[in-house]
Amino acid sequence: MADEVKSYALAAGTGYVFIGKPETLKENQGEVEVVPGTLPPAHEDLKPWIPGGMVQSILDFTDSHGNKWLDIGNTSLENGIELANEGDDPEVLGSWQNPAIKTTTPAKTFSLTIACHDFTAQTFRLYYGSKDGADANGNFKIPTIPQPQEHSLLIVAVDGDEYLTFYYPKVSFIGTDSVTLDPSTLSEIPVKGNILGSAQVDGMGMIGKKRKLPSLEITGLGGLKAEPADKTAELTWDEAKSPIGLTVSYEVTVRKDENSDVVFNKVVSTNKVTADGLEPQTGYRWDVEAKDGQSVPMVVDGPRFDTKQSDALAADSFFAK
Repeated sequence: MADEVKSYALAAGTGYVFIGKPETLKENQGEVEVVPGTLPPAHEDLKPWIPGGMVQSILDFTDSHGNKWLDIGNTSLENGIELANEGDDPEVLGSWQNPAIKTTTPAKTFSLTIACHDFTAQTFRLYYGSKDGADANGNFKIPTIPQPQEHSLLIVAVDGDEYLTFYYPKVSFIGTDSVTLDPSTLSEIPVKGNILGSAQVDGMGMIGKKRKLPSLEITGLGGLKAEPADKTAELTWDEAKSPIGLTVSYEVTVRKDENSDVVFNKVVSTNKVTADGLEPQTGYRWDVEAKDGQSVPMVVDGPRFDTKQSDALAADSFFAK
């Protein structure tokens, strides 16, 4: 089945961190309403941006519900995302007769730390606590009084061809440590996010189950047709579709039979090509491979065709009669 995984243990070899609109409250005719933040994406929404490694190293995306997620960019390989909790440990309470009657339930707060590598207005906003981005000249203004920035947060941890999502509707971000400009390593901008309670999920967040990455395969290739002449053949096919919206190219290969050498090979961007260099009155096999550079290619065999007799041979045959 599609959701079957090799193991529920997690070794996050790579991952991606996105922020969105936070959950908020508003008053409506004397009643307080919860305005949901950016919702977690559906499984199928992952196709444009996690094909076993992202289409691009940094990518913002809008899911099928119109939710806008912003990628915060590269984060530290050495200092992974740290999920922490703070508060007292439970205590065992008891009596003289029973030394372990119950345990206390002390309050806990949950947070996470992200070491950002990209020096962008987005990471500066989170670190310095600013609601403003860069100005018209691309400069970022550090505020006099920092204000923690609230966002929804989505972390996608990828383990081979499987993934796990961490979703928090409301997180308050602010810088947590110093920024060191070290020439021997990538500099880091450490940001701490305090996870806040959410009426949207009746809790603090949601962790999805471990799942297989969506299948990313080229589709639609078909309808292969051949119109042979004596030394050429016009080959056509239906246009294929990339599942992630990339441009599809087609590699066309022609052979005399399955085990013979290639007599024609060409990569084209349209759904037709003229195969040349063929021999008259000869049978050929051919196939088309559709690819976009990221998804699983699609290969379809075309119908076998025979080239026609050349005009010279046809004339010789006519006069011989």
